[in-house]
Amino acid sequence: MNKILLLTTFFIANFCYSQDYSADKIPANLLQDAYAVVRQKNETVELSKIDELKYTEDVVITVLSKAGDSYVGAYTNYSPSTKINLFEASLYDASGKEIRKFKSKDFGDQSNVDGGQMYTDDRVKYLSFTPTTYPYTIHYKIVTITKNTIFIPRWFPIGASNLSIEQANYQFTNKTDSKIRFSEKNLNNYQVQKVGDSNQVTYSLTNIPAFEEEDNMINSRNIFPNVIVASDQINIAGIKGKFDNWNDYGKWFYENLINGKLDFTPTQKAFFQDLVKDAKTDREKVQILYKHMQNKVRYIGVQLGIGGLSPFPTSYVENKSYGDCKALSNYMIGMLDAVNIKAYHTVIYGNSNAMDIDDEMVYHQGNHMIVYVPLKEENIWLEATSQTSPFNYLGRFTSDRKAFIIEENGGKIISTQHFNPEDNQLLVNGKASILANGTLNFEFSEVSKGLIYENYSSYSRLTEKDLNLRLKNRFSDLQGINFKKKEFDNSLENAVFTSNFDFSVPNYAKIQGNNIIINMIPVNREETSVKKAKLRKFDFKIQSGYVDEVSYILTLPEGYKLPTLFLPIIIKSDFGEYSLQITPKEKNNFEVKRVYKQLAGTFAKEKYNDYVDFRRQIAGYDNTKILLEKL
Repeated sequence: MNKILLLTTFFIANFCYSQDYSADKIPANLLQDAYAVVRQKNETVELSKIDELKYTEDVVITVLSKAGDSYVGAYTNYSPSTKINLFEASLYDASGKEIRKFKSKDFGDQSNVDGGQMYTDDRVKYLSFTPTTYPYTIHYKIVTITKNTIFIPRWFPIGASNLSIEQANYQFTNKTDSKIRFSEKNLNNYQVQKVGDSNQVTYSLTNIPAFEEEDNMINSRNIFPNVIVASDQINIAGIKGKFDNWNDYGKWFYENLINGKLDFTPTQKAFFQDLVKDAKTDREKVQILYKHMQNKVRYIGVQLGIGGLSPFPTSYVENKSYGDCKALSNYMIGMLDAVNIKAYHTVIYGNSNAMDIDDEMVYHQGNHMIVYVPLKEENIWLEATSQTSPFNYLGRFTSDRKAFIIEENGGKIISTQHFNPEDNQLLVNGKASILANGTLNFEFSEVSKGLIYENYSSYSRLTEKDLNLRLKNRFSDLQGINFKKKEFDNSLENAVFTSNFDFSVPNYAKIQGNNIIINMIPVNREETSVKKAKLRKFDFKIQSGYVDEVSYILTLPEGYKLPTLFLPIIIKSDFGEYSLQITPKEKNNFEVKRVYKQLAGTFAKEKYNDYVDFRRQIAGYDNTKILLEKL
C-alpha cells in the first residue's frame, strides 16, 4: 500500500509540475513525426459495485498542426445506463496561457448512430471546437458512471500513429468481492511501470515518441502496450452474471441473452418446413432457408436497451422484415430450428484485418454476429446481414479468424472459414490476336473464386453507367478500349463469379520500324507502389494469399515472327512464386501462361525489403515485352 501511495503522490506532483502547457516545453524527441502530443492522460477506473463503475479521463493534449485535430478525442458515449457526471474543457494557446473555458453551448450532443442503423438509445457528447491557430492545447476531464460492468475500460495508451505520449497513467480499483482478471501485453517493451495488486493497480508510461504507420503492419495490439481488465461478476442492463471461463460465459450468454428468442408460431414453423419438404439433404435445406431470408429481410441496426448484446426475437424480424446482425442471425437460427437443424449464434470481430477473439482471457469481445451450422458432411457459415452474399461464404469481413459460439450447454472458441492461397483464384483464359497496325483483340473468360470473388461479383448488380466507369478504371492502362461483349455469371451456390469479355485496343502494340513490340500480359498486370524502408520498425503481415493466372493463345500478325525462343521465367521465394512461359504452337500461334501465387503470413521486419524486391520483380516480369520481326 505504501508503494501505491508513493506512486500516487508522484503522479499528483508530476501533474502539478506539468501545469505549464506551453508547447516549447515539449521534449524535442516527442515533436518528431508528431501531429499531436499527449502531455498527460490519467485514466481511473473504479469498480465500486457489481452494477456500478466509475470512469474518469483527465487529458491534456497539444495539437501541433491541422492534421492533429482529430487526435483530441474530447467525447464520450452515454445511454440510459451510463450517465455523464462531469464534462469540462479549457483551451490554451502556444505559450500555455488559458484563453477559453468552454461552456455548455460548446458541447455537441447527438445520437450515436452508425451506418445502417435506424435508431439507438446510445448518444455521444463531444467538444465542438474549430481551431484557428496552431499549436494549441486542450485540457478536458470526463467522468461517467455506468451500471454495465461487463465491459471495463481498457488501457491502450498508444492509440494512433503520429501521436507522441509525454505521460499516460491508468489506475484500476476494485471495491467489490469480484475476482479480477488481467491481460497484459507488451509492457516490458515500453518500460511500463506497474505498482499494486488486482484490487488496486496503476500502470504508467512516459516519453514515447510518435510512430509512423507502416505498410502491412501487424495488428497494433501485438505491438504496443495494452491492459485488459475483466471481472468474474458482471451486470448488463440489470442482468447479473458470474463466469471466468469460456464455457460458463457461453452458458450465461445463452440463458440470459438468447434463450426464448426463437418464438416462431406453429404456423410459421410449418411454413418453413413446407419450404424444404423436397430437399434431399440438410445442406439443401439450409440453402433454401438462407435464400428465403435474403429475399425477405434487410439489415438495419436497432440498438435499444440490451439490444447491443441480445438479439430481438424471431417474431420481431418476421413482422418488421429487418434487424441488426444479432436479430437476423437469430432469425436464421430460428428457421433452421423449425426444420430440426442445429445452428449456433457466433460472436466475432467483423473487419477486413482479420482481428481475432482473444482466447487467452475471458472478457466481452466481438462486434458482429454470424451463424455457424455444423452438418455431418461439412461446416456451413452464413452471413445473415447480406442480401447478396453466396451460400456458405464468409468474405474478408469475417473469414479466417477465431469466433465464439454460444449454446445452452456453454460456449467455446472455434475458427471460421479458412481460405488457402489456392482457394483465392483469379483465372483468365482466352485468345488474343495482334494486328499489323498494333491493335489488340482479346476475348477471354475470367473466373474469380474465394476472397477474390468479392472483388468482382458486384459487376452483375451495377447499372450500365456504373459498370462502364468501373471497367474504365480497372483497365485504365488500355487506352481506347472498346468492348464488344460484357457478360457475367454469378454462382451464389459456389461463390464463383465469371466474366466474359471481348474487346479491342487500338495501338496496344508499338510499331518500331518494321517491328512490333508487345506487352505479354494485357490484363491483371501486377503493379506495386511499396517502397523500401531504411529502418523498418514493425513486423508485417500479408493478410491473404491468392493465385492470379493469365493464360491465352496469341496469334501473331501475318508476316511477323518471334525471332528467338523465349526462355521461361521462374521465381520462388518466401513470399510466393511466379512463372511466365511463352510456348510456340501450330502456325503463327503461341501459348502465353503467367501464374503468380502470393503467400500469406507474418514476417519479421528485417525481411520487408526482400518483400519489396519480390513485388518489384513480379511487376517487372509482368511488364515483359517481346519484339516481333517482320519477315
